[in-house]
Amino acid sequence: MAIRDIFNKRFITDDLLASIVVFLVALPLCMGIAIASGVPPSRGLVTGMVGGIIVGAIAGSPLQVSGPAAGLAVIVAELIRDYGIEMLGPILLLAGLIQLLAGVFKLGQVFRAISPAVIYAMLAGIGVLIFASQFHVMVDDLPRASGIENLISIPNAIYKGIFFSDASNHQIAVTSHQIAALIGLVSIFTLVVWDKFKPRRLNLLPGVLIAVVVATAIAAIMKLPVKYVDVPANLASAIQLPTPASLTHLLQAPLLVEAIAIALIASAESLDLFSVWEKQQKQTGSTLVVQWDGLVERYRQPFVIGRSQRAT
Repeated sequence: MAIRDIFNKRFITDDLLASIVVFLVALPLCMGIAIASGVPPSRGLVTGMVGGIIVGAIAGSPLQVSGPAAGLAVIVAELIRDYGIEMLGPILLLAGLIQLLAGVFKLGQVFRAISPAVIYAMLAGIGVLIFASQFHVMVDDLPRASGIENLISIPNAIYKGIFFSDASNHQIAVTSHQIAALIGLVSIFTLVVWDKFKPRRLNLLPGVLIAVVVATAIAAIMKLPVKYVDVPANLASAIQLPTPASLTHLLQAPLLVEAIAIALIASAESLDLFSVWEKQQKQTGSTLVVQWDGLVERYRQPFVIGRSQRAT
């Protein structure tokens, strides 16, 4: 961008306003997906900053995808649980290399042989697992160790969000589940109502942003006894660089399998999203190359999440 573009009327009215809206939406989204992936929210913030600055600076493709997404949250959470958070960065670096090689050798055409129903079913399954784990968070409870346990224990979470479980507990401990559940319902209600009845003049403001602002304001003003996001004063402390020892572990077969799985799922999400564009432009392979931009800028962070569901 040239200096003169900064003073361009279209930049001020369109690009600058859009950037502010994206920032306001991405801020809670980065923290939310970080929590869903089993890492501190501060790491999600750092990842979003790095992705926005570096990808924005080097992007040059209409297929550039960058930003937080929930598609790999379940896999990231299991990866951290099995191998530790220090191995997340190296594994994702390897996944990015795999995507880069796949793009160079035009292997994106392989996805043409996969039925869209398979990809949709995979993404739907991941969505169900994320919903099951975050349902417990909505009632101020802890997610279970596995997806099946989260699904089975949803009735128990609903019970906690509606009824007082034990009169012998302190009042705050008893009511925190009900208050958190109510805040969650307010967020959902605001999101649905805004997307359906929002004024045309405020069409740029997404329902997610409005829901976050409304729910946060209610919790802060009323000082509700629910769990709040804990962000350190110095975000630099959230940065964790890969060590030579962690990089050497990539030679192990299980970690290689994890990297291949992440590369395939991330590629499938983006290739499915751009399938219509690719049919017109015949550039399937280039989409996989673009995915490298979204991973290379994140390898330094111990928290990287899949791909976005929309192009930037």
